[in-house]
Amino acid sequence: MGTYRNNGSSTQRRKGAKAQEDAPVMAAGDAVLVDTGAYVEMQERLAALEWTLESMDWRLMTAQADQEFSRNGLATITELSRIMAIKNPLIKRSVAVQRLYVFGQGFNVRADEPALDDALTAFYEDPKNVVELGQQEMSAKEVELQVSGNLFFCLFVNRASGRVRVRTVPFEEIDDIICDPNDARTPWYYRRLWTETTFDVQTGAQSVESMTAYYPDWRYDPVQKPAFIGSHPVMWEAPIFHVKVGSFAHWKFGLSEVYAAIDWAKAYKEFLEDWASIVRAYRRFAFQLQQPGGKSAVMAAKSKLASSASGDGTITNPAPVVGSTFIAGENVKLEAVRTSGATVSAEDGRRIMLMVAASMNLPETFFGDASVGSLATAKSLDRPTELAMRDRQMLWIDTCILYTSPSPRD
Repeated sequence: MGTYRNNGSSTQRRKGAKAQEDAPVMAAGDAVLVDTGAYVEMQERLAALEWTLESMDWRLMTAQADQEFSRNGLATITELSRIMAIKNPLIKRSVAVQRLYVFGQGFNVRADEPALDDALTAFYEDPKNVVELGQQEMSAKEVELQVSGNLFFCLFVNRASGRVRVRTVPFEEIDDIICDPNDARTPWYYRRLWTETTFDVQTGAQSVESMTAYYPDWRYDPVQKPAFIGSHPVMWEAPIFHVKVGSFAHWKFGLSEVYAAIDWAKAYKEFLEDWASIVRAYRRFAFQLQQPGGKSAVMAAKSKLASSASGDGTITNPAPVVGSTFIAGENVKLEAVRTSGATVSAEDGRRIMLMVAASMNLPETFFGDASVGSLATAKSLDRPTELAMRDRQMLWIDTCILYTSPSPRD
């Protein structure tokens, strides 16, 4: 072990070593801390950090983060977010709260002009659109928007009748977004990759075929409309309206709003699992019996307390029923095992839960503990949460207005 002295010229010499050399020193003001082993270990760790910074994988990750997550990376994040939204109570609660505040009281789309209002009513009451734009379906789309960060509304236009049928394309099927080379904020095409299943009514056989097509953005209306890009068709009668959240403005795709909370939600789950394991271990022995008289008396007490079941189901010396009385002689003492102060409190994980709440823009009171705030806080939204919910409602208002308004090509 090293020595600590106030003289900057002091050195440490190893006992029993044949060669005595001055050990490396680390100066801190006028004091010198000498510890050869710690110095060497620190050198090794710094070298490992420098190697990590210089590695190609690190630089590649940094370069990608400066621009956008890869499409495969987004798919992985979305898949994990969906699992957490189903399984983890904190994430599930967060997503449900926002869904209820946005669509819990229903929604209506109206216009001031009677003719336009009649058209909107017909659009939303069309049975073929109700399956996508009904109350429950819109609530489900709010969940999908939170979890995946993207919604792709495909607008199938019937030129003869003027009717529009709305469907959503799964996020997994949109492989890429092709934008204007001179303006990354202006999308032109959405490349869709999917598998199409056909059913033969004669044989009952099903076949699966991989398909690829390009869908124009609903605002893209070029003078020349190519029927194909490469060998893949362009679906000009089915433009796509893209809604994205959670990402930067220049990114092509949105990012899951659950992503920032996943690690903390998982950490809180593991903390409670560890806490439950500790409590279960301490409660393995419910009572402690003090029996004087030596080993023979202890063995006698053990045999009296033992309970066993025979092969025919007969229980020998069954355990006492609830409310039984323990009677013993002098100096015999039976008491419950005390676990208070012997384990970590479940409340010690509160800070981890607060990280989940912060990631989801929700106050702590929304996660079941209203005692941390005042009565007014427990019964109403705080101002930032209120504004966050109102902001999401405005997003949906803009969405409903845009995909029901005429596109530039109409």
